[in-house]
Amino acid sequence: MDEKRVRELLAAHTDALVGRAEAMRQLNVTDEEREDVADLFALSERLHARLKPVHPPQEFVESLKQELMEEAPRAFAKARKKRRRVIIWTAVGGSIASVVGAVVFFLVRRHSRAHATT
Repeated sequence: MDEKRVRELLAAHTDALVGRAEAMRQLNVTDEEREDVADLFALSERLHARLKPVHPPQEFVESLKQELMEEAPRAFAKARKKRRRVIIWTAVGGSIASVVGAVVFFLVRRHSRAHATT
């Protein structure tokens, strides 16, 4: 069995341990696959039995929410500013390329006319 499938099975089994059994049903696990990962399933069950859920203090949750709400507008403004810079520099680059193209065109044209008359 490949590593990706093992990860999928273990993630679904872990979800089932915390009350989301539908994840395991959706994978259509074969008996052979179940046997291959039985040790990992047993380990995850032992860990689940030993570990206790952690709930952050309410004041932490509230302060984090406040901090994120204050930071969101700044993050959007920063992204907008960066996007604007990219657009401006792209336009500048396009303009320079156009000018260089026009100069090359006229130089080649002048050069070909000079050779045509000689």
